Amino acid sequence: MRTATAFLAFSAPLLLSAQGKESTVKTDTGTVVLHYFTTGQLSTKAWMDTDNRWGHSWAYDRRGYVNFYR
Repeated sequence: MRTATAFLAFSAPLLLSAQGKESTVKTDTGTVVLHYFTTGQLSTKAWMDTDNRWGHSWAYDRRGYVNFYR
């Protein structure tokens, strides 16, 4: 049990650093949130309308292709 706890304690910072910076932009139609890989490439893009009722999400791979859209 101690081994598992020690492994999680030392690996958590590496696992949590998979996403780089985050950028939030408010527009007249809603809010856009951009997440970036640590290499600076776009990772995910999410848009939510001004009333936070519905939105769209895109996930990108490191080559820039859309892996997921909803």
